[in-house]
Amino acid sequence: MFILQGFLLQGYIVSSPDYEGPEAAFIPGRLEGPVTLDSMRAVSQYKDTLGFSTKTPKIVGYGYSGGSVATSWAASLHNAYAPELPVLGWATGGTVANITGTLLHLDGTTFAGFLPAAVDGLLKPSAYGAQLEPVVDRIITPYGRSILDFADEFCGAEVLLVFPGGSILSTGFQSEGRGLLYDPVVRPILQQCTLGVNRNETPTAPIYMFHASQDEVIPYDDAITLRNSWCNDGASVEFVTYANGGHLTTEALGFVGAYQFVNNAFAGTVKPGCSSKTVLDNTLDPIALGAELEPVIAGLLTTLLKLGNMDSNAKNNLTILKESVSS
Repeated sequence: MFILQGFLLQGYIVSSPDYEGPEAAFIPGRLEGPVTLDSMRAVSQYKDTLGFSTKTPKIVGYGYSGGSVATSWAASLHNAYAPELPVLGWATGGTVANITGTLLHLDGTTFAGFLPAAVDGLLKPSAYGAQLEPVVDRIITPYGRSILDFADEFCGAEVLLVFPGGSILSTGFQSEGRGLLYDPVVRPILQQCTLGVNRNETPTAPIYMFHASQDEVIPYDDAITLRNSWCNDGASVEFVTYANGGHLTTEALGFVGAYQFVNNAFAGTVKPGCSSKTVLDNTLDPIALGAELEPVIAGLLTTLLKLGNMDSNAKNNLTILKESVSS
């Protein structure tokens, strides 16, 4: 909400779409990307209500973590799905570039609860339910079914609390174990959910990517691979590495740079080409964005304080819960 407030205080019209669709399908990018582009089309229809001087207002997309799925896939599918939209840039952080890599990164960790939520999202009829439901019905254990049912009913935060340290690749969750990754139905779907594979899905508007090198939720190396793939295919990508942040803290730390990119994209001053840099600081300058946005920075500073250095407080709290559940 602080990030949305920052853009609102600058006078931008902000749309925060329900990009998971009516079934709350978390993670399937080829669903979330088009829904995001449709939401941009919808906002453009409110010309008189919003005071637009044109039916084609300029657009810049912004998303972090789960939101990066919607933003990155919208960027990838923009030319094919909604070429009429005048999108000037895309800012994406903590980018979920490869859900297979993310699965392997998270399985058995403190943040493993994101995985059953993702499986539940992929199982929605609007996503890959027709292909995946027969596989899941065949291999899921009673315990695995109980976790998926919970993920279907509750939000991601609640699933984190009941599945810390859990493994969806264990035979206690489903009978194929790690063989699930090579299942003839599952493997092609995971490949379809990987960004940067198809050259004809390369974004044409400039991209700003930011990621913590020690991100404990979304793999940094996968984001680098995506950056390299897009750059090799002709995209303009500015990639910023946060060397002293975790997944949650980097959402706050990276806001300043992403905010400046959004302004530059609207102004048409983003330089073409690919570049990379590393940020070593893990603090925010209280006046980094000017006096008018001081309340936003103050809110983000409070958030950083609560999270602790590199998300230490968040990780510690979930670790304590994991130990309590285990005992």
